[in-house]
Amino acid sequence: MIHLPKSQPAPACLAVEKAKANGTYNCGDVLARLREDFQNKCYLCEQKAPTTINIEHFIPHRGDLDLKFAWLNLFYACGHCNNTKLAKYGNILNCTLAEDGVETGIRYWMNPYPKEKVEVTALADNAVVTETVKLLDDIYNGTTTLKLIESANIRNQILQELRAFQELLLAFYHDLATGQEQEDLRSKIAKELSPRSSFTAFKRCIIRDNPELMADFHEYLL
Repeated sequence: MIHLPKSQPAPACLAVEKAKANGTYNCGDVLARLREDFQNKCYLCEQKAPTTINIEHFIPHRGDLDLKFAWLNLFYACGHCNNTKLAKYGNILNCTLAEDGVETGIRYWMNPYPKEKVEVTALADNAVVTETVKLLDDIYNGTTTLKLIESANIRNQILQELRAFQELLLAFYHDLATGQEQEDLRSKIAKELSPRSSFTAFKRCIIRDNPELMADFHEYLL
């Protein structure tokens, strides 16, 4: 997860639908707004352009109309992550709130080799971070037979992204790279570190873990 603030104001249709006997929160431009706010990524696993899209209630509404139609409670998730989270995890970090520190409180890591598992580590000692780490571990490494397959597919996507990112970094620091080549590569690396990139949290952790990389690319983590 990375910080992805929600746009304001809330779609007007939510108040209209809330007043109906059988209103829907998937109304008007809600889905389009969520797609834009969350950069067309699942807010949990950061899979880009997921083929299964759910409008998820960050806090399970359990019939509470205020929570069911609250714009700030509607998130953009893939089917795998939504079905993993369900109502089981009700106390996790909120990626739309800067103060929750979704990036500084958690370290995301996967060795860029086949058959590797994702390592999600808590960097802060509190219950919310711990629960978030447990959820992300379930998402990336699987639980049931079906979810083990889905998780492996996500990890394969992460592997491809990290290998491509590694190639950019290796080229940037190559002794024969010219000034213009380095600037072109810097632009490509910056793009990979932007919120629109797939699995941004993993790439940003690579930079944060290395003081020399941080010195060169810290500005793109803001």
